[in-house]
Amino acid sequence: MGTLIGLGVLFGWQLVFVGLDALGVVQVKGALGAILPWGHLLMGLTIWWLVRRWHNTGLRALGFRTVSLLRGFWLYAQAIVIGYSALVIWGIIVYALTGRGAQQNLLPAFGTGREALLAAALSASLIAPVTEELLFRGFLFAGLRKRLDVIPAIVISSLAFALFHFNPFAFPALLALGGVLAWLFQRSGSLWPAIGLHATINTVTLLVWYAQTNGLIPTPA
Repeated sequence: MGTLIGLGVLFGWQLVFVGLDALGVVQVKGALGAILPWGHLLMGLTIWWLVRRWHNTGLRALGFRTVSLLRGFWLYAQAIVIGYSALVIWGIIVYALTGRGAQQNLLPAFGTGREALLAAALSASLIAPVTEELLFRGFLFAGLRKRLDVIPAIVISSLAFALFHFNPFAFPALLALGGVLAWLFQRSGSLWPAIGLHATINTVTLLVWYAQTNGLIPTPA
């Protein structure tokens, strides 16, 4: 029940944001920088409250546990190679078939100026990795593992992760990335390596978007 409510809160937030934009109440451009970080924080706090409410446990039970530096780095290194391979290969396929990138540059949606860039970095590189790993791996995947084998739990949690991002062009890559992050959590027993990988990918993506926005590298059509 807690897992279903957590997913309901998550997708409910997404639908509210999409609905407000469609109605013209909130325009995506510029508003994203103000809304998205708070949305991720709300999501993380909701999951933490649900766990405290139903299971009376702390953050350690959600996966915020220590892992040896050597083991954590070794698993992180394997995961980043596999994860980026999936992202790059799928990006090439999408570009070859459609002439566009798999992931749209969202940086302009945060607005312009240093404040917008700071909001994007705060959301993508810090808040999103923590809250999304808390939900999809620490809460959803771990909850599924109590009832299912590893593979079905990875598949279901990865599907939820990919659907959450509302990007049909990047769906297969996000599905694969969700699987890699779940595998990393399963093998390490801690959310920290998965958070590190998630933060790395988001930060690199943000840097690429920044370079594209400022004309430093070409932008796919």
